[in-house]
Amino acid sequence: VLAAQYESLTLPFAVILIVPMCLLSAIIGVFLWGSDNNIFTQISLFVLIGLACKNAILIVEFAHELERQGR
Repeated sequence: VLAAQYESLTLPFAVILIVPMCLLSAIIGVFLWGSDNNIFTQISLFVLIGLACKNAILIVEFAHELERQGR
């Protein structure tokens, strides 16, 4: 879907790579903090991934639009 939206095969990788990077850093943070893996932690991980993906899509769209305008 993202490849069709951006008309490119490389731009969606910036969005797709956000998910493992975000998940890995959040899990490392949870274990370094010494927190346990409860339902609140799992829900917050889903929310974090959703917000990070939304943010990445907006940034890629903005950069793609600026590139089309020649800036």
